[in-house]
Amino acid sequence: MNRREFLAASTAMAALASLKPAKAFAPEPLRALPRLRRVHAREEKSGSWLFYSDAPEMPRKVIRFKVIERVFGSGTYATLSQPDHWRMIDEGWFAGADLHRPIPVCDPTWETWRAFYHPVVEAHDLLSDALGYGLWSRPWLAPPLRNGLQLAEHPSTPRYATARVWSSFQLVQVADDVSRARCGVEVVIPEAVRHEVEEWHSGSS
Repeated sequence: MNRREFLAASTAMAALASLKPAKAFAPEPLRALPRLRRVHAREEKSGSWLFYSDAPEMPRKVIRFKVIERVFGSGTYATLSQPDHWRMIDEGWFAGADLHRPIPVCDPTWETWRAFYHPVVEAHDLLSDALGYGLWSRPWLAPPLRNGLQLAEHPSTPRYATARVWSSFQLVQVADDVSRARCGVEVVIPEAVRHEVEEWHSGSS
């Protein structure tokens, strides 16, 4: 369904709403689809490696609250994640004045992006979920896990969480553990340490 067809359908449904309960005619929003997520790592001055996801460095536009509530019905906005917004935008359902770009000044949409969809924070959550560590990331500066991965949440608002390892060998270990988990996440080994992949696999075979 393209944008023109979607808007026409939405208008027709709004007209019918005066005859029957709006909920019976409201279109269903699209939901984000599962996809392979890639987690990268960059070396820090201390020699540690900081993980970050393949998400954009800046927040993407989202659909305005009033637009969502008008099209899909009251209370729908609270049920949508930002990836749900992005899918509907990518599919052409909403554009132009329907959209809002999050800004870091008194903007809940920016705070949500910063807390969950920033590449560094998202990498923390992807790795934590992939390896089943959950709340092991708390408190800040918790001891590293078996493979050297250190998951930590900083005492800040909005939320800021990081995933690090302290050597290139630990980076390879984490990548191997994530691969074994078969969870839809891939850790991309930097070219500079790619040779250690063979070393790790030869040592563990």
